[in-house]
Amino acid sequence: MLEFGTTRVELGVQTLDDEIYRLVRRGHKVEDVVKATTLLREHGFKVHYHWMPGLPGSTPEQDLELSRELFDDARFKPDGLKLYPTMVVEGTELERWYQENRYQPYDVNTMVNLMIDIKSIVPKYVRISRVLRDIPAKFITAGCKDSLRGVIKQRMKQRAIECKCIRCREYGHRARDGWEIGEPQMVRMDYEASGGKEILLSFEDEAETLFGLLRMRIQSKPVSKLEPEREGNSVLIR
Repeated sequence: MLEFGTTRVELGVQTLDDEIYRLVRRGHKVEDVVKATTLLREHGFKVHYHWMPGLPGSTPEQDLELSRELFDDARFKPDGLKLYPTMVVEGTELERWYQENRYQPYDVNTMVNLMIDIKSIVPKYVRISRVLRDIPAKFITAGCKDSLRGVIKQRMKQRAIECKCIRCREYGHRARDGWEIGEPQMVRMDYEASGGKEILLSFEDEAETLFGLLRMRIQSKPVSKLEPEREGNSVLIR
């Protein structure tokens, strides 16, 4: 993939609960998520997770707790997220569960509040690139049918809650929304993830408006499958 110019890989993680994986027949376990995340990071890829609140067997409280684990546990800490609230889609087994009262999706208000809680804990090194899958409403039997990003943004503004993700802080979005833009200064953020040290260099003003960034990784051990000149305690640009 590196030879083809790939820079980012998205993983369908959805949750961090083996029992839920078993229930929905996901076909992998949390340990597989850890392994895949580590391998990708060690080879210089950005790692984005698909995250799906409201899966069968979960609760809003558990979804929020697992979202905290996502960023507290150094085995994970993805570079980006796509937030996909679980929807009941026409013709799926989940639709049959719904019709048999074996599954009930969160109501819109509960899901919006949960998404606000999740966005409020997302670290500055994460980009939330999408909220809600792009599935035509006519195919959705139950669950959130309309775009939530605008509703979430409005409620967060009313509650004076800010999302610190990369997308929400980007210069272009803030300039469009009428933010007062200050002078950029270089900011460095260090954190541990997947057995290595991550360094995020960014240019931001005092309000954390983001002008640009660079991701770097210092490996904790040699990666034998890399080219010889890149082995050892090297710095990778991600």
